[in-house]
Amino acid sequence: MEKESEKLQSIQSQIDELNNLLSEVIEPVPPPSPRLERLGILLLKLQDGVLEDRFVRRLEKWLKADPEAMDYYLDFMMLAALLRLHFHPEGLPSPAAAAAKPS
Repeated sequence: MEKESEKLQSIQSQIDELNNLLSEVIEPVPPPSPRLERLGILLLKLQDGVLEDRFVRRLEKWLKADPEAMDYYLDFMMLAALLRLHFHPEGLPSPAAAAAKPS
């Protein structure tokens, strides 16, 4: 029990150090506008594969017509890719392989 407590204290100490470092370097980011918040929701649905085709077409038109939305899209997708690489460095199975895998 004491080892677990020491381990938790060590982890908390590391988290506190990282938070202090981040607070010195990073300026707070204002929340996205409601328009970009809606875009974020659409992008999450797109990544999950649950965005209907008609909304995919609307999203494509939106991104072509709005440079700010395109910048948001690129940042969003880059972050998603980096997180996927960080947490799954071995790669994720393709959706087709996952669907073919028996449960």
